[in-house]
Amino acid sequence: MKGNDFMDIRALPIKITKDEAIDIAKSGNNSLLSRLILKNKEVHEVRLHYIEFKVVTLKIHQNKSIFMKKKQTSNTNELNILVNGSTGAGSIVQELPVSEIVKNVDNDIIQYSDKDERRVKSKANKMAIRLSHRFMGGIPEIEIVKIKSIFRPYWVVFFGKVELNTRVSYLPIEADGFVIGM
Repeated sequence: MKGNDFMDIRALPIKITKDEAIDIAKSGNNSLLSRLILKNKEVHEVRLHYIEFKVVTLKIHQNKSIFMKKKQTSNTNELNILVNGSTGAGSIVQELPVSEIVKNVDNDIIQYSDKDERRVKSKANKMAIRLSHRFMGGIPEIEIVKIKSIFRPYWVVFFGKVELNTRVSYLPIEADGFVIGM
């Protein structure tokens, strides 16, 4: 797509201001290594960036054990897994944050998922099997109910001038206020 194209996207709302993102980045984003690397560097630029995530909703059907004699009731649980379209990392989400339509977003600040649907499904399946096996035992039957896209906003804080063929340190800060871990 050519520059200066604009579109509407479904995204999480921005809850952290640009100035708050700078403060978080300067403090090293709770990382000792980041604090050491960025200690004497000055913030030169802050950009807003949207990254596409996939929300995978699964149903986990617990299979009856062949060793159990008594009847077991059908045990079905629903699970949401958020897959980062940039890194492919997945996170289990108990409650999905409320998204909104953001209008006229410049295509230059949108990063679409480069992970194909097969890889997203595989990541979600593996996480669901690992989680359910750990807590319920057995091998469950997993059914993917739906996959939808959602964009997360990030403030990208650059330490040093951004120039072609020049190394620059930067730190992405979750602009929606949600820090998602594994």
